[in-house]
Formats: sequence, structure tokens, C-alpha cells
Amino acid sequence: MKLIVRSEPTSRSSPSAVDDETYAELVRLAANGAVEPGQFAARILTAGITRARFGEAAKDFAAEHAAGFANRFGTGPDRRAAT
Repeated sequence: MKLIVRSEPTSRSSPSAVDDETYAELVRLAANGAVEPGQFAARILTAGITRARFGEAAKDFAAEHAAGFANRFGTGPDRRAAT
């Protein structure tokens, strides 16, 4: 197991343990972007959380507005909206 720590620790830093194979891949990918492994891991984590938040927001939006959208535009390509 390897411990990934950001090179510039902050009060929000939290080290993560990963297996050797994962760490080696992380080092390789980080080198391609010329960043430290910890910084690269933080970017991946941030991107993953952002995707999850977007997905949740999209589901909430769809649930909130689905009925109004269906009433105005119909529910399929062959259907006409109620007027």
C-alpha cells in the first residue's frame, strides 16, 4: 500500500491509501501531466465529485420539471402537447 498526500498540505488534506499497482498507474498518469501524484489524485477526486453532483442535480431538475415539460411538449416524438 502507498499513501498519497498532496505536496502542499492544507487543513483539508486527507491522505489516501492505494495498492501498489494503482499507485504506479497514478504516478505514470501524473507524469504525463507534469504534476505530483497527490495533486493529480486530488484533481481526479474533484472531477468525480463534480460529476456525481451534476448527475444528482440533473435528476432533481428532471423530477421537478418533467410534468410541465410533458404537458407543454408531449411525451414522445409522435405525440402532440396538450393545448
